[in-house]
Amino acid sequence: MQAYIIIPAYEPDPILISLVKTILPAGHKIVVVDDGSGRRYSSIFQQLKPYCTVLVHTKNEGKGAAIKTALSYLLREDTDWDFIGIMDADGQHRPADMEKVLSYAS
Repeated sequence: MQAYIIIPAYEPDPILISLVKTILPAGHKIVVVDDGSGRRYSSIFQQLKPYCTVLVHTKNEGKGAAIKTALSYLLREDTDWDFIGIMDADGQHRPADMEKVLSYAS
């Protein structure tokens, strides 16, 4: 089962870095969308680049637009996936719970 995890992020806390690193061992690919967070948050997104794809909105467009940006990217760049999960950048959704959702889907 190949899954992508999409994480829309606007002005995230550093917890986003921990979240991405926690997801990695499951083998899923990750797409984070910087939804216009600005320069103040650029270091967080720079730290994520070795671990996942980071897409950027130049201005805040909202969570729905960030998800659409990630989906468009996946349809254009990599259609080799079975499932897509969406998680919040603030750690509200636990990676273990996402694993349960994906296991039910497969």
